[in-house]
Amino acid sequence: MKQVMLGVVALAFVAGCGQVPGVQTARVAQGTTAVRSANLDNSLIEAAGKGRTVDVQSLLGRGARIDARNGNGYTALALASWRGHGATVKVLIEAGANPNIANEDRKTPLHWAAAFGHAAIVTDLIAAKANLNPRDDQGWTPLGWAAFNNRIPAAQALIAGGADVNARTTSGISVLELARRGGMLLPRYEMLRLLENAGARQ
Repeated sequence: MKQVMLGVVALAFVAGCGQVPGVQTARVAQGTTAVRSANLDNSLIEAAGKGRTVDVQSLLGRGARIDARNGNGYTALALASWRGHGATVKVLIEAGANPNIANEDRKTPLHWAAAFGHAAIVTDLIAAKANLNPRDDQGWTPLGWAAFNNRIPAAQALIAGGADVNARTTSGISVLELARRGGMLLPRYEMLRLLENAGARQ
């Protein structure tokens, strides 16, 4: 009878704790794993944005998710493309990074590379099967951004890849008109000639 009572008390204690022994430990372990994974992902994105290619390779080897996004939706590939870190871009592409993941403004890595004139990265992204004509939240394509910012080598790479020279923004502005309106890096005659020779129309 005494042994039965001790068994009842033990069961009551377990029930009172609200946990079966071992379950809480498992949940803590899962939480720790999730935090570790998030830290690796964030470190990868930061390293890519700073062009720390060796760190990027190391973090990928430790399990960082190559297409993880930060709070604003940027992937490691997007930040490396934006900031012109060509070697990092190559490593990410070779490791299988998706070149078509957009951020919260619907800009893809190709938008960033084109807008900032990183022509070699534009070429690498195109070779990696990046969508040539993605539209951001205003309907601008990568070529539209290259035209507006007068990024001639980037525009040449996009046109050679088959980008739509007659794409229009959500408000109906043509690529040619974006080239005329751009306020940076004058003169713009060469960009206009490039687009017109490629078949761009108003």
